[in-house]
Amino acid sequence: MSKTVDIKTMDDWELVCLFCWYGDPILTVLSKALQEEIDTCVWAIQDGYGESGYTPVQGWDWSGIRDSMPETKDRMVKMIRRILHREKITTIEIRDRKRVTA
Repeated sequence: MSKTVDIKTMDDWELVCLFCWYGDPILTVLSKALQEEIDTCVWAIQDGYGESGYTPVQGWDWSGIRDSMPETKDRMVKMIRRILHREKITTIEIRDRKRVTA
């Protein structure tokens, strides 16, 4: 099952999870370059390891995003929304799943 969600009204944390947590929830085809831009921009400001943009030895890991400070998570959301707005993406089709919580 799938559903179409409005980016403007989507819950902030759910939006971050949608684009940064790899559970393959997005059905709308995004260019690899666009997904990489979102990943790179979010990862550059995550501070879940105690330092903004720090990449641990094992590489990018969801916990760096998940454990970021609330202010940083707000910046992540604004960045994702700004990129999607620039690309004129207002809705996206996703797998219908339970809501992810912070």
